[in-house]
Amino acid sequence: MQPRKGFFMTLFDVEFKDEYITSKLVRGSYRIIIAFTSITVCFWLLVAWELPSWFGWGIKLAITIFAPTAGIFFLALTRMALEYIIVIFSINDKLGYLVHSEEEKKINSRKN
Repeated sequence: MQPRKGFFMTLFDVEFKDEYITSKLVRGSYRIIIAFTSITVCFWLLVAWELPSWFGWGIKLAITIFAPTAGIFFLALTRMALEYIIVIFSINDKLGYLVHSEEEKKINSRKN
């Protein structure tokens, strides 16, 4: 098997043969999504508790319950989508390894 390329070597590889950049970007992307989701939930919690009193406690309570729940639900869906992408690329890598090992077996059997 060939040695792995670095991030920039993969980025500028125009053949798209052995490695994909998507699997390298998923981890960082998920961290950024977690940060933005957390900031958004905190923003809505601050908005809820800074609303004027004439909005009433019902709206404040609804936002207080809905914002974190929506944030967790969004993170769960995002995680599932990113895991799906990683599984697809993992299947591709393992199939490539199997094909490569079968080719080596055929070559070795021809030599003997």
